[in-house]
Amino acid sequence: MEKVEFFRAVKAMAYDRRSLYKGSIKDRDKLLDFLEMNGWFGLDRNEIIRSEDGISITEDHMRILRDKLGLWLDGFRRSNSDKLELLLAFGEKSLPQTVSYFREYIRAESRNDDISSWRLLDFLLYHLPGEITEIDTDAEGRLVDKLDREATRSVAELYAGFHEWLQKKLGISGWRYKFEYRKKRDEIGAYTVSQFSHMAYCVFNDEWWEKQQMVEKACKSAAYANLWAFIAMHFVCGLRSTDIIRLPMPDLGCDGDTFREKVLSGIFEKPEAISQDMQIRVRYRPGHPNKTAAGSDIPELKVFIPVTLEKPVGIIIGIAASHCNGGKPGDHFIHADRSISRTRGFFGKEFMEVLGGKGFASSRANKAYLQGLEMMSDASEGNVKGYMIAALARSHKGGFATLPDVTDIYLRDAAFSGYKPEFIAREMFERGVFGFVPHLLLEVYAGSEYTQLSIPDQTWLIKNFGIRPSRIESIVRICESSLARARDTVADIVASKADIAALVQEIASGRAVSRQDDCLCVMTAGGFTCPYPDRAACMGCRYEIHTKSVLHQLSSEYARMKMFSDGPDGWRYRAMIREAILPVIGEYLATVKEQIPEIDMDAMAEIMEGGVSGYDNGGEQAGGNRLQQVSCS
Repeated sequence: MEKVEFFRAVKAMAYDRRSLYKGSIKDRDKLLDFLEMNGWFGLDRNEIIRSEDGISITEDHMRILRDKLGLWLDGFRRSNSDKLELLLAFGEKSLPQTVSYFREYIRAESRNDDISSWRLLDFLLYHLPGEITEIDTDAEGRLVDKLDREATRSVAELYAGFHEWLQKKLGISGWRYKFEYRKKRDEIGAYTVSQFSHMAYCVFNDEWWEKQQMVEKACKSAAYANLWAFIAMHFVCGLRSTDIIRLPMPDLGCDGDTFREKVLSGIFEKPEAISQDMQIRVRYRPGHPNKTAAGSDIPELKVFIPVTLEKPVGIIIGIAASHCNGGKPGDHFIHADRSISRTRGFFGKEFMEVLGGKGFASSRANKAYLQGLEMMSDASEGNVKGYMIAALARSHKGGFATLPDVTDIYLRDAAFSGYKPEFIAREMFERGVFGFVPHLLLEVYAGSEYTQLSIPDQTWLIKNFGIRPSRIESIVRICESSLARARDTVADIVASKADIAALVQEIASGRAVSRQDDCLCVMTAGGFTCPYPDRAACMGCRYEIHTKSVLHQLSSEYARMKMFSDGPDGWRYRAMIREAILPVIGEYLATVKEQIPEIDMDAMAEIMEGGVSGYDNGGEQAGGNRLQQVSCS
């Protein structure tokens, strides 16, 4: 059957409909999230082929998706009022009377540009069995219950207002609805320590694996493998489900069938390398939370798998990835799954008893993970507060003097940590999230003159520190990578039993000369001969000081701007790359070669390639290497 390149077809469809969908990486991610949330509208995922060129599907499937994507494309990146008008026009065909009354109510209340307006209409068009004036009491009760469970409180309250207005307009009497925060508040709180620990045991412990035959089940069923990977990630990161499904597929080093055969036979070596591979991909091609991607100064997504869990997590995500026929490393490979029947069939009835017979709740697991992280951070030594670490792990947005609202809500829940709201309130106002670095600097600089200030005065100083939070985080990363490289060099010098004090004095006085002007050398500062006598130049040598950082900084800046070149402001970054970065790199290389003909250009190329490729050349975790393929042998 004829295949269609999916992204290209959607882009053409968007062009014909004059949609704001442009086919950028962010646009594609939102499109895939929409399809994942709707289960690809029932399409067989085994017939969806992923390759280097994109996603291919059959013409019949594309015809189905065209019918489903039309309204979504029309409303893509439109204002709230535009989305409302689109839904009103769409709903007039199926529920004309309901839509007419709703339009009149929204205009009377001047809520055309309220996000809750179009969300409520979208909910009604999907769930109403008929005109709202004709449904019976039972159907209305089911609709209200579903609103209370699934819709936001603002949407539910808008429905209550609309329902009361409609009764007055029609001159009838009936129920009046008032929606509380939630009928069962304990059901949306964090899992308790006991629940969270019990589930973690079932997910990661090899004894439980053997008892429930989980490896065998996952190797035979793609659905079970995906369920296992989806739930497991909630125990090693604080990401939402919409971000977990965007995690990159690791490189298995062999085809899926071979991988599963080796896992079943117990001869697969170093599964922890698969965990490490995925973490490296997240680190060097970072993204931002899907929910707050449009915001600014939002930390990048983070996944840190504990060393003790790298092996089981490697097996879990490896099996899930092995079922992705046609997929390649870096593709999305996990989709959300909270099926109660599959969860019971895979993990066993004891696991379901922990869940209280209900489906696995991502939000409750996220809260438990973040609260546990906060509790352990506060119990450790140091001045960093647990709620700051929790906010970073969740990639919540916030300012110098603002604790992110969602972080506050998550940490306010006392089910996991036992903290009271009063404690969290005090911590919240102690200093702002991402403000702990300026706080420490001010504390070191001014001592008691700063610490004795009132909290409002401290906050004022932090807000006027003059360095943006994102810049502080960048500085910290640069310092960490520089320290890692420095440790390696210092370790070599110490091993050589050099006079460290004299060595530093030589460098500080400028007498650590090298073969080239404007270069300093650690080896000559220590009184040693050059370790690379055959090299023609000093640039690129690990013992050379100062000059090689110029090219590294330029190439790193190119890689940073390249990451944003496909976004909404991509034209600006492409212009800066074209007009500022690349000409300077070219001029720098040409000038260096002209002034120093004997320079080792291979070393220069290595630095430039490392930065352009997006990894930290010689960094602590990357080790100066590219992503390494995992061997199945």
